[in-house]
Formats: sequence, structure tokens, C-alpha cells
Amino acid sequence: MPRQRLWFESRYSWGTHIYVELMEIEASDGMPRQETQLLASVYQNKKTFEAVIRRPEDDEFLPGFSSLEAAQTAVCNILSKNPPNHATYRQLL
Repeated sequence: MPRQRLWFESRYSWGTHIYVELMEIEASDGMPRQETQLLASVYQNKKTFEAVIRRPEDDEFLPGFSSLEAAQTAVCNILSKNPPNHATYRQLL
């Protein structure tokens, strides 16, 4: 099951950056398909950036970053140490 994680700017909310995981899986009919899971979002709140890590049990809020890069780095570090539970998916598409 190949996985690919990537950051991109949300097409739904200007200025919000989201971190998603694309997974290619084999459907029951044998055809490959992609599923997308929202892992985190980072957005600007006045002069600071805030991050939200999306988890099935409860979202984790990380406030007060001075830059977009700092918030994205923190999110990547947290997700690499404590990866999401892949048994539960939140679909974006």
C-alpha cells in the first residue's frame, strides 16, 4: 500500500495549508484507487500561525508559531513520532 504525504494550500480556504496522506489501495474489484486522509492543517491567526493535527479520537491544537515553516515543522515532527491510526480514515475526496 504505497503512501505519499504532502503539503499544499487548501483550495477551500485561502491561507490554510493542509497536510494530507494519499494512499493507493486495491479495491474489492481489483482496480487501484486512491484514498485521501487529512492529517493536519496550519493557518494564520493575526500575527501567529496555529496548527491542528486531525486525529479520529480528538484533534490536537498547537497555537503560537511565529512562521508557517515553524508550524509545518512541528506538525511533521509530531506526526513522525506519533503517526495517525490508519484503521480510521477521514475522506477529503
